[in-house]
Amino acid sequence: MINAYFTSLYRRTMRVAYATAIKEIGLTLANGGRCLDCGAQSGQTYDVLCREIPLSLQRYFGLEWNHDSIRPARQRGLNIIQGDLNAPLPYRD
Repeated sequence: MINAYFTSLYRRTMRVAYATAIKEIGLTLANGGRCLDCGAQSGQTYDVLCREIPLSLQRYFGLEWNHDSIRPARQRGLNIIQGDLNAPLPYRD
């Protein structure tokens, strides 16, 4: 019972935290700028952000270490490349 309670609490906390983060990122990007999604997987964050604001593919960049996650994103036209966050970022400022 305690395990179920803490599992439920954790899930609710993470839902609220991610929803808040997406709203804040959306507000920041609403006036322009670019988005670098570290740990982009197959672009789920792009999809969520597009429901908040109009975000063109030219303003979204993703970095993901897992090649298998990158393939479907690239097929959708997303600019997600393979990289390691423990190494220098492959982007110019």
